[in-house]
Amino acid sequence: MSIVAVVWQAYARIRRERRQFRTAITRSPIEITPFIVGGLMGSILLSIISVSLALFLPTNTLVALGVISLLGLVVSRWHFSVLWLGLSVIPMLAAGTWQLAALLTAMWLLTALLLQIFHVRVASPMIKKTRRGKIIAQYSFAQFYWLPLIVPVPGHWFAAMSWWPTIGVGNTSFGLLFLPLVLGSAFVVRHQLPEPARKHHIHLLYGMSLAMLVLTGLSYGVTQIQPYTGWLVLALTVIGIGLDLLDMGKLNFTKTKAGVLLLAVVPDTPAAKMGLAMGELVVTCNDIAVYDNATLYAAIQTSPTYCRLKVADLNGELRLTESAIFEGAPHELGMITFPEETA
Repeated sequence: MSIVAVVWQAYARIRRERRQFRTAITRSPIEITPFIVGGLMGSILLSIISVSLALFLPTNTLVALGVISLLGLVVSRWHFSVLWLGLSVIPMLAAGTWQLAALLTAMWLLTALLLQIFHVRVASPMIKKTRRGKIIAQYSFAQFYWLPLIVPVPGHWFAAMSWWPTIGVGNTSFGLLFLPLVLGSAFVVRHQLPEPARKHHIHLLYGMSLAMLVLTGLSYGVTQIQPYTGWLVLALTVIGIGLDLLDMGKLNFTKTKAGVLLLAVVPDTPAAKMGLAMGELVVTCNDIAVYDNATLYAAIQTSPTYCRLKVADLNGELRLTESAIFEGAPHELGMITFPEETA
C-alpha cells in the first residue's frame, strides 16, 4: 500500500506541475528510488538495533506504529513527520518502557540521516489564492522511506505455532516479525524557501533524537522515572510536533510588478546553467525591464538565441548572468514563475 501511495503521489506531483506551469519541474518520479533504496538500507540498520537490544514491545504498540505510519501517507498532502510515531505510546501510557523510547530515538535519528544523505529535489511549488483573492505560491515537500522493520517478540506469542522459529538468549526466547513502517516527512512551506525548511526539520529531528536518547537512559537506569516513561515520551513527542508545525519564515511569495519572481528552476535548462535559483527576481532581460510574462517574452525575442539577465537575489543584491538559448517558446528557458508568467 505504501509503495502504491508513493508512486501515485510522485505522478500526481508531475501532473499538477504540468497543469499549473505547463511543464514539470522534475519530469521523473525521483521520490521512488530513495523511498525503496534508502528505506531498505535504513531497515537493515534499525532491525539490527532492534534485535540486538531486544526491544520487546506490546502488540498494541506495534499495531499503533503501523497504523500511524500508514496514516502519515494519507495525510501527507498537508503535513506529516516521523515524530508522530511517538504517539504510539498512548496505548501503553501507564506502562511505558525504555524499549519504545529507544526505538523512537533510532527511528527519528535514522530519518534525519536519510533526509540528509538521500537528498533529492522534491520541493514542488503550488499556486494558491487567499481569501482576499491574492495569488501566492507555496512549496510542498514530501519524502518517505519504506522500512520493513524486523522486531523481536516474546517466544510465548508462538506457543501454538511450534513450526515458527524462535531464538534463545540466556533465559529469554523470542521470535522475529516484520513490522511494515514508513518513515519520512511531508510539509508545506508558506513563508520560506523549501531548502532552509528542510534543514530546519533535519536539525529538529537531531535535537529530538538526543532528547529521547536522554529519556531512554534515564528510564533504563533510574527506577523512580520508569513509571512515568510513557507520559514523558508523549510529552516530548507533543513538543516535537508543535515545533515542527511552526512556519518560522518571513518571506511571502506573491506576484510583483518589480520583476518576474522565480518559483523554481527546471534542472538541465539554460536557466539552471545561468545559476538562477528559486526566490530570485528577474529585473531585466537583454537590458529591457521586465515585470510579467508579456514583457519577458518580448525581451527574449529581441535576441532569440542569447539571453542576458539582471537578477536580484533574496538579499536584494543584483548580478548579471547570461547564456545561449535555443530559439523557440520562452518556457524552454526553464524559469518557473506564476502561471501566466512561465518562461
